[in-house]
Amino acid sequence: NDNNNDNNYNNFGFSELIPGCLFVGNIFTKEFCLKLLEECENLKSFINEKKINVSPPNSMNRYGLILNNVGMKNIFDEIILTYLEPIIKKLFSNEFKTTTTTTTASSSSPTFQSHHTFVVSYRIDEDKDLKIHRDDSDFTFNLCLGKDFSGSELYFHKIDDVDDNNNNNSTSNNKSCNDNNNSSCAAFMDHTGPGCKNCSLTFQHKIGTCLIHKGKLVHGVDPLVSGERSNLIIWCRSRKV
Repeated sequence: NDNNNDNNYNNFGFSELIPGCLFVGNIFTKEFCLKLLEECENLKSFINEKKINVSPPNSMNRYGLILNNVGMKNIFDEIILTYLEPIIKKLFSNEFKTTTTTTTASSSSPTFQSHHTFVVSYRIDEDKDLKIHRDDSDFTFNLCLGKDFSGSELYFHKIDDVDDNNNNNSTSNNKSCNDNNNSSCAAFMDHTGPGCKNCSLTFQHKIGTCLIHKGKLVHGVDPLVSGERSNLIIWCRSRKV
């Protein structure tokens, strides 16, 4: 019910990092994160031992595991419906104001019709970073599972649009995430590492902390310096895939 949804949202202590686009909070305990990571590592060991061919998490990350494909889809269906969907509706309330329902059946239907849920890993001898991109999602949930690591900061580029009619690449101000509709926007300018002038925010992951952001927000990952980092990623989609 609505009261439970309000409590779910309030108890997780979300704060806004980029207005209307990016929030940080805590939903899962450290124990949950480590347990899920342990289960994923056991599954990957089994897959490697049996020499089973599996798809990479997505077109950019080569290492990890698609949880939808290893018997966890129904679990995350429930997690999204019970927790993530009501939280996202609270955090991004302006996005849902135009959505009206006329019947009881439609009002009880989930907002998200599909999801792509996977774990990605960064290691020195595997994927060390991730180039700038947008996610194939309406909203993305990103939870750090572990382990000990340094570097591997997540960065978000500025969200101003490039004026395509202006050859000097000037930008217009006060744009929201929704204005990033093509790869010519300023957000897709090169990332130059720490101190990058195109970045609006960098974020250092720690176990149990999660980010929720619009999928079209342009972001990437700086190189890992040491250790290993694994994250649970959920791409929430309003369309069926």
